[in-house]
Amino acid sequence: MYPTNERRLVARLQEYWNTMRGERAMPALANLRFRDFGPDIEQCVVVAVGDTPDELSLIRVGATLKPYGWRAAKGSSLADCPPRSLLGLIVQHVGETVRSRTPLHRGGHFTNGGARMLGRAILLPLSDDGVRVTHVLAGVNYKKAARETAAGPVRTLRPPRLKRAKARQEHATGM
Repeated sequence: MYPTNERRLVARLQEYWNTMRGERAMPALANLRFRDFGPDIEQCVVVAVGDTPDELSLIRVGATLKPYGWRAAKGSSLADCPPRSLLGLIVQHVGETVRSRTPLHRGGHFTNGGARMLGRAILLPLSDDGVRVTHVLAGVNYKKAARETAAGPVRTLRPPRLKRAKARQEHATGM
């Protein structure tokens, strides 16, 4: 059963992945029950890994992650995914997940639809044969960055260096 007492998406996904893998290094795609994910499935993507980590094809993508206007279908190559999209950012880390064979956490600022966002992502390796990573399950949650408003970015409160030096000088001379 998918955990419900954890409020963070990446922690819920990691807990589910650990439950599904049992004593194995990684669970298989067949072990996942997407109906257990509830609304979280809209923030997840599953990709199939080909013979090389660059050969990625789409298995499932949630509505939250699907780039606007992108008509990807199951089995389509992710090489055509818009690189500056949220899905494109996640796909950049699949190779690292395949090489490490362990969950990969990423977080930080990015741009989505022109807005500055703050997000967390987790990429979880899956293996159908117990040896090679054959799929990656990824989930991401995000929110508008604190410095972003409807009117645009808020100017930083820290002045640039030249202004700071001038302000110190004015303060020292009592101006």
